Amino acid sequence: MLASGLEQAVRDAHVQSGYFTSRIPVARDRVLMCEPDLLALAGVLRSGRDLPVDGLEAVHALLTDGAGPLYIWGLDLPGAVADVERRLGLA
Repeated sequence: MLASGLEQAVRDAHVQSGYFTSRIPVARDRVLMCEPDLLALAGVLRSGRDLPVDGLEAVHALLTDGAGPLYIWGLDLPGAVADVERRLGLA
């Protein structure tokens, strides 16, 4: 589910929607800038490796915090992604 959420965020960033929905829009420019890292994280999550719970919680928070860097333009999404990678033991 976490991997799917990251992949969906990237898909959403590629679509410019003029329609109103109940979904919080992603910070499009930031997500596109971080696309390779977000998709790499999704791949790691799908790999079946044992991953630290702290890192999994950080991915969950990134996806579910509607006031966080994945959704609010101007917040440090690259820094948040680097923090997730560190917590997952990838950096």
